[in-house]
Amino acid sequence: MQKDLWTRHVRHAVKDIRSHRFLHGITWVTIVLSVILSGTFTLFASNAADVIHSWKAGVRVMVYLDGGHTEQDRLRIHNRLRENELISEIRFIPREEALQALRSRMQRHAAVFQNLPENPLPDAFELRVRADGSSWELVETVALFVEKMEGVEEVEYGGQWVGRFLQIIGMLRLAALGMGGLFFLISVFIVANTIRLAFYSRKEEVEIMRLVGAEESFIKAPFYIQGLLLGFFGGLGGMLALFLSYVTLTFRMDATFSALTFDFSFLSLQTAAAMVGVSSLVGWMGAYLSFRQEVSE
Repeated sequence: MQKDLWTRHVRHAVKDIRSHRFLHGITWVTIVLSVILSGTFTLFASNAADVIHSWKAGVRVMVYLDGGHTEQDRLRIHNRLRENELISEIRFIPREEALQALRSRMQRHAAVFQNLPENPLPDAFELRVRADGSSWELVETVALFVEKMEGVEEVEYGGQWVGRFLQIIGMLRLAALGMGGLFFLISVFIVANTIRLAFYSRKEEVEIMRLVGAEESFIKAPFYIQGLLLGFFGGLGGMLALFLSYVTLTFRMDATFSALTFDFSFLSLQTAAAMVGVSSLVGWMGAYLSFRQEVSE
């Protein structure tokens, strides 16, 4: 009996959607666009966070020694570096090896090295910061620790660009939340007005049902189902459009991503499901708001 009742509610909801195709179509498109825009910001923010995470998995810190250091100074610095538990790997790079590596990378500009009176590159240590639980603050801690050592001329670890990149990630996350919240409200408002118009189109039928003693939950159930259907299929459509755009983009730029040794990944299944769930909630809240407005009037 209960199953037949819900089947009736769903059938009435689908009938109303078909009867007002244009109005419900606009509402559905609005929800789809909301999901696409919010999902795009979320997609870029999550991938930017993955870039930082993969970078932290093996952070490289270059330590350049001053020109007047001795073999004893080098051993002393090496031993002090080994004492730091945040450093997982230490590799000494002699200046001759560094120059040879630079020449091999710049073979097309070999003329630059022909007239060099002497090797301009310093001896250096290449450090790897431990990946387990590392944060950007720990990388800076290691850099500051090394900078204070006697015999160290300069420490390079990409601090400036990483700091800016972290700021961009923060801005993307805020934009995702802001855009998601804005389009959430817009979608709720549009769904509310759509359900309200559908309700008024059946005003006479609703009044008759009330006269014969039908409960309010029985009368309003098809309209709540309308909202849920609009929200669910709007979220599904938005996710599908976003995924097709992602596949097209990554297919055309596959060589670029391979060169960067970074895979641009789509939203996780949990995130996509959560966005569809929120979209369904938007539809339900739209119907709820519609009936709240009716009561207040």
